[in-house]
Order: sequence, then structure tokens, then C-alpha cells
Amino acid sequence: MKPPARFRIFENPDSACARAVDGIAHLVSERAILGRQVVLGLVTGETSLPFFKELIYRHRQEGLSLKNVVTFNTDAYVGVDGSHPASLKSFMQRHLFDHVD
Repeated sequence: MKPPARFRIFENPDSACARAVDGIAHLVSERAILGRQVVLGLVTGETSLPFFKELIYRHRQEGLSLKNVVTFNTDAYVGVDGSHPASLKSFMQRHLFDHVD
């Protein structure tokens, strides 16, 4: 029998994002000591923006380095070139990658 699903309820998106980034920051630090990368699967869109803002904040204010983080995205538009403003690559550059190491 599978254990019951565990979940948490947060007051707002910012507190949920802060908790998620706590876990990521811890994992990044652990893996850096071992010389290993962290792989994150990310989604694009407006709901991801508070999460990206928290990562950027931690990078700028607390020195969280993301240089050993590899990301892949779960969505993209078929046939849209990466240089197009509506592309996944453009979105990620604009909202995350241009702001971290």
C-alpha cells in the first residue's frame, strides 16, 4: 500500500516559493561540496514568476550560486525559434537566466 500523499498549505505564493527555494538552496550547497550538479525541471508562465523571483533574490542577497544547476523545461512551442520573444528560451532568459550565474 502506498503511503498517503503529503502536502502543505501556505498563506500565499511567496511563502510557498520561499520554502521551495529553501530546499533547492540546501540541495545546491550539498551537491557543490561533492562537485556535483543539480538538475531542475521548470515550467514557464506567470505562475512560475514568484519562484524565479525568489531564486534571483537568494542569488543576489544571500549568494546562492546556480552555476552548477542544469535546467530543463517541460513546455515549449513547436516551431518557435529560440530568439522569438514568445519562445521558452526567451522567457527563461528574461525572467531567470539573465539574473543569476
